[in-house]
Amino acid sequence: MKPPRLTVLSAATVLGVTALAPAAAEGRHPGQDGPAELALTLLGRYETGAFDEGAAEITAHDPDTQRVFTVNAERGTVDVLDISRPAEPREVAELTTPGANSVAVSGGLVAVAQEAADKTAPGTVSVFRATNGRLLETVTVGALPDALAFTPDGRRIVVVNEGEPSSYCADAPEGADPEGAVSVITLDRGRGDGTLDGARVRTADFRAWNGREDELRALGGRSLSVLDSRGTVVWDSGDDLERLIAERHPDDFNTDNSENAPDSRSDNKGPEPEGVTVGTVDGTTYAFAGLERVGGVVVHDLTDPREPRLAGYVNSRDFAGDPETGTAGDLGPEGLTFIPAADSPNGEPLLVVGNEVSGSTAIYRIG
Repeated sequence: MKPPRLTVLSAATVLGVTALAPAAAEGRHPGQDGPAELALTLLGRYETGAFDEGAAEITAHDPDTQRVFTVNAERGTVDVLDISRPAEPREVAELTTPGANSVAVSGGLVAVAQEAADKTAPGTVSVFRATNGRLLETVTVGALPDALAFTPDGRRIVVVNEGEPSSYCADAPEGADPEGAVSVITLDRGRGDGTLDGARVRTADFRAWNGREDELRALGGRSLSVLDSRGTVVWDSGDDLERLIAERHPDDFNTDNSENAPDSRSDNKGPEPEGVTVGTVDGTTYAFAGLERVGGVVVHDLTDPREPRLAGYVNSRDFAGDPETGTAGDLGPEGLTFIPAADSPNGEPLLVVGNEVSGSTAIYRIG
């Protein structure tokens, strides 16, 4: 029987220009000495100069134009960065996308999920041409579309609509509480070269399952998990991430992303793994996960997905700097994009990270 497919989940999944001196990651287990197995070297970053405003969140890459598309919630745009010289990324355009939460790219098309001005109202997905930023189509989906992805053939977009209530506070006036939902957008790709002849949307909610569960279940928020296609957890990192941070940054253990406050996150998700992506380097598949609070990217070798091995950790945060004045490096990694060597501008695999607190988009060389 064919083994089930596996999925890597982080806690959040249940998805100006500065040339920099290299900073590399070492791969080893917490408490063990050993040579580097997979190095991540910081090549460059694009900086918006906006602190703690969500000015660099989710990222996506178009290999044909060598452009990175980064959600900038502060400006209500998607910033378009030219990374043909990865050490010197530069902004060349922006897409006007108020309420943008997520972005994805496939076959010359850029899809952007946008919440409505009233977040409890239906949101939209806009589709642009990657080469010139031309808006091709806008369709209505569910309330607060928070993440989206193209199917492998590029002919559909799957959208997760969070359906967040107007308030989480028990003593707040009663407000709207929209249903969460999943939308599937079917695209008429025409010639398939960045053209679009139309789009159709179907949205499914979860009302049929209302009342089926009589208890709430939480898997925790401090670890990485590997699930098979049936949703069974086959591995979890447990307290490995916090042991790693305690070893690498003992004076800044579990600090927050907007201030240097050691131990301030120990009672609240610790390093808080957020975005995660998977990529293959020299025949080995790795998971790359951003640690939203203390910062940095942790790498696991997925050769045996039931027993992944820590293969690296890099943090381009400067703990001696001041986060508010922009001297602390990259803060609050949110979205990660793996670029395989075949699609890379320099022929080497790259990792692009959107850092929402520092408002910077960082580019790492892998290997």
